[in-house]
Formats: sequence, structure tokens, C-alpha cells
Amino acid sequence: MYDRQILVDYYNGKRSADDPEVKTEFRLLKQQAEIDWKDMYAAKNTSVTAESIEEDYIYNDQLTAKTQRKLKVISRIVGLAILAILVVVYLLQK
Repeated sequence: MYDRQILVDYYNGKRSADDPEVKTEFRLLKQQAEIDWKDMYAAKNTSVTAESIEEDYIYNDQLTAKTQRKLKVISRIVGLAILAILVVVYLLQK
């Protein structure tokens, strides 16, 4: 229901809290948590709440943002390593 990537972008610092789309997606995330709670837990005796589901969704979005940042760093390191290898191979062929 909500666009996860907009919130991931927010946690990556690409969007601000004042961004109307970010505000909309947080509202939709809360609605999705309430819908999911009603569908899965409303008639059951459990400690799970719509708020705890919402917190899980937010945590997952934060974790996705963190993973994206790590993968970006890793891809840069790999790119530099490949470039260094190519330079060494080129110099050894001279």
C-alpha cells in the first residue's frame, strides 16, 4: 500500500521530513499496519499491536536503507580494486 522506496530514500537522507511524499508514505504505512493487524491479529489473544507492526515496517525500511548504503560502498571498493588490477596488468605488460 505504501511506497517503501520513498521512506528508504528518506532514511538515506535523499528526502526530508518536510517532503509531502514522505509524510504521505508514513501515513500510508500506519494505515497498512492497521489493516495488517486487523487481518492477522484482531481476533486473537496476542500482544501484537498495530503500533508494533508499524515499528517493524519502519525498522525494515531503515534496515533496507542501511543495506543500500553498504552495498554502494562495497561496489565502489570493488570498482577501485578492479581499476587497480587493470592498472597493474597494464604496467606489467609494458
